[in-house]
Amino acid sequence: MRAICVDDEKLVLEDTVALLASMPEISNVKGFCTCGEALHYIESGEKVDVAFLDVQMGDMNGVALARRLKILSPCLNIIFLTGYSQYMKQALDLHVSGYLLKPVTAADVRRELAELRHPVTIPDQGIRMKAFGHFEAFADGKPIVFEREKAKELLALLVDRQGASLSTEQMATVLWENKHYDRSVKNQLTTVIACLQRALREVGAENILVKTWGHLAVDTTKFTCDAYDYRAGKPWAMNQFSGEYMTNYSWAEERVGAFLFKNE
Repeated sequence: MRAICVDDEKLVLEDTVALLASMPEISNVKGFCTCGEALHYIESGEKVDVAFLDVQMGDMNGVALARRLKILSPCLNIIFLTGYSQYMKQALDLHVSGYLLKPVTAADVRRELAELRHPVTIPDQGIRMKAFGHFEAFADGKPIVFEREKAKELLALLVDRQGASLSTEQMATVLWENKHYDRSVKNQLTTVIACLQRALREVGAENILVKTWGHLAVDTTKFTCDAYDYRAGKPWAMNQFSGEYMTNYSWAEERVGAFLFKNE
């Protein structure tokens, strides 16, 4: 998500911007020493998801700045950063997303980002894998169509392994758990892999597959995945997990515990 930070104390501003920039949840952050600069930035049409505002500043009170910003961008999340607690009621009256007392820690910020009043949604662009609940794969927001269900399951398995390479025998063992790895199963796997390649090729995403001799993997940099974002601690993904992971595949049941443990 994109953020701005406004504080008239330069050293405090630099420290806060550095803290925000180090967090994987924040993709872009701009710092401003004056309220006027922040207003000009928003007025210019720049997209901002959350604004971290000091309350006591020279050119304009932070609460007044918040009111102006909410007029310009009604869905902007406001989080106050201050050394004083007496502005809490005013903040609540503005329906802001958070109120943090300085000094602020990364844990403080992550807690507030996980409870934003206006949650930041992920745009439906590119290739996206949905692992929580029923596994689905999307291209620009539309489900990818597979000729065979096993091709979809193979993609799910590769996504689950997070870029680790699987041999043909390992893939077959999971996909046909009750069958001996013989010529028949090998031929079926060859057909399934070809089907998976066609489905991805049709949406311009065949490059997510990494093929080596007798092995297959996915390039995790070529797509997004809610489970990956969850492991990275991204707030929007933390709120998506409800105890279900790739529920259409029995082999994925053993993975749920790892997510439940992380969420404790």
